[in-house]
Parts: sequence; C-alpha cells; structure tokens
Amino acid sequence: MSISIRDCLKLPCMREARVLAGGAGLDSIVSAVSVLEYTEPTPLQDELLRCTIYTGSELIITALASVRDSVEDQCNVIRRMSATGGVGILLYYVGMFLKQVDKRLLETADELGFVLICMPENRYELRYSEAITEIQNAIFQDQNQSTNFVPEVLDKLSSLAPQQRSMDSLLRIISDRLQLTVIIIDRAWRLLNYASWPAMLERDILTFLDAVLNAKEKSETIMGKGGERQYFRRGRIKDHSALHQNLIVMGTEEPIPTETLRQIEEAVSLFLKMWDERKDNLGVLDFIRAVIRDEPVKMRQLARNLNVDETRIQNMILFKPLTMEMTDYRKIMQILKENLSRYCKTMVMDIYDDFVVVFLDDGVSSQWVPTLLDIKDQIRQKNIACHVMYSCDLKSTTEVRDAYISMTDMLDVAVRLYPRAEILSAYEIRFAGQCREIIDQGEAAVMKQMRILRVLKCDDPHLERDLGETLAKFYFDAYMNTGETARQMFLHPNTIKYRLKKISEKLGCKVTDMPEMMDLYRAVALKRLLEE
Repeated sequence: MSISIRDCLKLPCMREARVLAGGAGLDSIVSAVSVLEYTEPTPLQDELLRCTIYTGSELIITALASVRDSVEDQCNVIRRMSATGGVGILLYYVGMFLKQVDKRLLETADELGFVLICMPENRYELRYSEAITEIQNAIFQDQNQSTNFVPEVLDKLSSLAPQQRSMDSLLRIISDRLQLTVIIIDRAWRLLNYASWPAMLERDILTFLDAVLNAKEKSETIMGKGGERQYFRRGRIKDHSALHQNLIVMGTEEPIPTETLRQIEEAVSLFLKMWDERKDNLGVLDFIRAVIRDEPVKMRQLARNLNVDETRIQNMILFKPLTMEMTDYRKIMQILKENLSRYCKTMVMDIYDDFVVVFLDDGVSSQWVPTLLDIKDQIRQKNIACHVMYSCDLKSTTEVRDAYISMTDMLDVAVRLYPRAEILSAYEIRFAGQCREIIDQGEAAVMKQMRILRVLKCDDPHLERDLGETLAKFYFDAYMNTGETARQMFLHPNTIKYRLKKISEKLGCKVTDMPEMMDLYRAVALKRLLEE
C-alpha cells in the first residue's frame, strides 16, 4: 500500500481543503512534500528546477506569491512542476497573496492531471509545517508497514513521462525511498548509474567504489571520510547485458538487509525488461544527462564506457517535435543518424527533456544551414512539424551545457521573434533571451531601449504603421532581403525599397548598417515581443 493524494485529503490538516482541478490525479502516489516559493519564471528558477531531482511523486506547497499578478506564469509553474515529476499543489493563502484562482489555471491542471488543492481561503494562521508533518508522518508509517516496495517504485516510475523513465530516475526513487546510496557498475567496475543518499555525497561516489573494491572479500563495511562506518552490500542484476551487471548498495545507519538488496535487484531487473527499449544505446542518455546536469565525474566515466572523446564535442543540435509523440522522436533520430553519420566521427544522440539532443564534432560545421534545412525537409515529409536549433564552436562540455540551457529556456521567445525561421541559431536565441531580460526589467528599461523608434513618427499614422511593419518583416521574417519582404507583405519590391529608404533618411544611415543599427534592431524586436 502507498499514500495517495486522496489519502492525504483525509488527514486533519486537510479537513477544509478543496480540490479545484486535476481530479484525474487523485490516486497518484505521494512520496514527499516540498515547499516551493522561488516561483518567478526566470532563468534562475529554470536552473534551480533543472538541478532539482524530483522522485516522480512530490506534493508541492506554495502560495504562488511571486507570480500572483500573472496567470500565464502561474500556469507555467504548474507545467514545470508536472514535467519534473510533481503530482499536485497545496495552494495556501488564497485571498491574501493570490486574490483568486483563475479559470486558466484550473484548465491547465485538468489538462495535466495535476491535482490543484486550495487550502482554506483568507486564513493567515495556516502553517505549512502542519501539512508537512502530517503527510510525511503518514508516508513514513506506510513505508514501515510495506515490506515489498518494488510495486510502489515501479508505479512511481511509470507515472513519469516516457523520456523520464531512465535508470537514473529509478535509482533516485529507490534511494529516496530507502535512504540508501545505490550504484550500478559493469564487470570492469566502471560506473554506469548511481543515486547518492544524501545528495551531497555524489562527488564521493568514486572514492566509495575504490574502498569497496579494496575491501576484504566478506567484508560489508568501509570507513567514510569522517571516520564513520559505512555499510554496503554487493548484488547482481539479472540481465543478459554486459553492462548492467553489478550492484552496490550503501548506508550509514545499519547493515543492509538481504531482503532489501533482493528487492532492489528485482526492481532494476524489471526496469530493464519493461522500459529499457534502447539497449543498443545504453549509457548515451546518461552521458547527455551528466553533461547537462554538470556531473563531471559521471560524464567522464560514461564517456570512457561509450568510447566517446568528450573533448571533441564542439556542436549541438536540438529538435523538438510539436506533437511530442515518441514515434516522431524515433523517426527524427533515424533521419539524423542517416544524414549526420557521414560527416561526424563523434556523435551522441538521444531524447532528453522533450528534445532530441545531438552532441557532435566539427565534421559538419561548414554545412550547417544546408544540412539542417535538408534534414528538416525530410522530417516534414514524414508529416512531423518541429523546431530546430543549433549551436557551433563550443569549446568545452561546460559551454555545451550553457548553450543547452539558453536554447531550451528561450525557445518560445525566439519562435515569437523569428516565427518564419526554419532553423534557429544559438545567436538568434541568445538575442531573444537578451530582449526577454530587458522586458523583465520593467517598463523603464523597455522605454529606454525603444526610444529610437521615435524616428518612425509621421504626420500620417497609416504611414507610420506601415514603416514599423515593414521594418519588422525586413529584420525578423525576411532576414534583410527586400524581395522576400515584398513577397510576404504582398507588395511591389519598389514599395519596400521606398519605405526602407525613408527610414534610413530619418536615421541618417542605412537600416542594414551594423553596428549603427543594432539599437534599432533591438527596439523593433522588443516591440514585436510586446505586441505578441
């Protein structure tokens, strides 16, 4: 048995709570309670969320205080929490911070099956600690009574999105459930996957492995850095793969029971049978995850296992199908493999966080645009619509990680700014991000940047509007091509030339002169984003 959200609603602290939306998720398992108040959707929040590992079944307490004035941002909070494994929100202090719960928030929660629970409104005396204490106590008592945790672990894993059902996620769920460090290694004692408990011990994993390797054959204890006793047990995974072969389980409180070790072995073996569909690609997703999460020890170990020279990775491509169907992801990967393998000696590719992620060497660098345009055309022929982004000349895996974060965080903004772009470069996405930062700084910062648009002022309001629309099309839809601008606006090229000449005369230089016109380019971009 496990504690569900429905069970939590029966606790004394939840007596007056109301389920507002997401009722389809009421039977979701709850394994922990978290408090979330860094809810403003900024790059910092995205980074915090990226580095936070959820177990796939956390109930989140929040007042949505920092986004109380933006329904769009409130919906984004729910989407992000759902994507990282959360199962529901306990919403506190409605009527005080959040004046009312908007209909759009309820629709988002229903769409995701993400339970939205409203605590009693206009009650300042409510305390987070009451819900945390009662729910965690119920979870603790249930776990103590449950002797077989394998079904619970697999249920939690199955609740995650398909691309999140990884060995790392499984081990994290097991680790948090049992408060143990779980490590999987191959026959040569090379690290494959792990989840440390507590998380701060992650960078000591290799030290622990060396100590276990050097321990006496029948020994089940080693000494930690601080002189504390560490208990461990060795296990074996029932799988024919040469990789997922050996298991190490470690803890500090007491010896590891044989039954606990057996159930961990069973859970991992069942995962390999049920969900590991890419055995020929084993370790690739873990390598990509290690790069993006900045786990250097694991990254280098996995690179050696995969015979990948991580120093040769200088470029990255991201594909995001709009349908988010797993079959579409597989078709895209097949097309990429067929087209890129001819150019690259080093190529690492898998699905991560809703994107097809490709790390590769510089073999295709001179053919970026034509190659990607050809690939996207082949994908389109499969009736798949997708966004395509690329970043070149990355000098280290740290730069790869930073580029990934920038590109995924600012994709939506870049698409709004360059809606006709077949592919988006890292430069375009970075520029879109800079514009978003200016908008986030407030009206004063925006008005300062848009001051240059005063030169478009005319006595004729229709001409003023036409000049602004022409400039936006010219810069962001036609990439400064006069003929293409005319085609998109259904006008004669001479009309476009006349308008651009008139703008240039007002400015004192051509609209294509850079860097003189960088301020104008940025101002037009801000205007487009604000109007969108």
